[in-house]
Amino acid sequence: MRGKKRKKHYRISTLNLQKIALILGFFAVLAIFAVAQETNQSNTTSSNLTNISVEPILLPIVDISLNSPQKLTRGESFEVEVNLKNSGSGTAKIVDVNLQLPKGMEIVSRDGECNILDPNSTCTITFSLKTSLSTNLGKNYLKVVVSYEGA
Repeated sequence: MRGKKRKKHYRISTLNLQKIALILGFFAVLAIFAVAQETNQSNTTSSNLTNISVEPILLPIVDISLNSPQKLTRGESFEVEVNLKNSGSGTAKIVDVNLQLPKGMEIVSRDGECNILDPNSTCTITFSLKTSLSTNLGKNYLKVVVSYEGA
């Protein structure tokens, strides 16, 4: 069939999105610079110097790692360490750190607080957990949920 256009599908990775954002940011700075130059050229009383300040966007990136036993016996108590590291360029305000547990496990206590994580800083929260006799045999998974925002 002649004249019919075929749709193209593209797969965009996170790295490509970052490149696109960087390129778009570069063009936005060029556009601001061009507008500033045009304004200065039309105003005959101003100097030819243009001062543009560009603020970098500082974003936190919080990495999570766990230290926990590999094997447990039902009815046993154990500890899980949740380690947080800010590998981003901005400060992170930690809103909440919580565990989602499988059936038959419960949180007994929690030690440690993470409020503010500056870039390249770390923080550890230790959860004391207990299994019951109703805990499923086999593999059980803990889910760590961390809520944070840029400070």
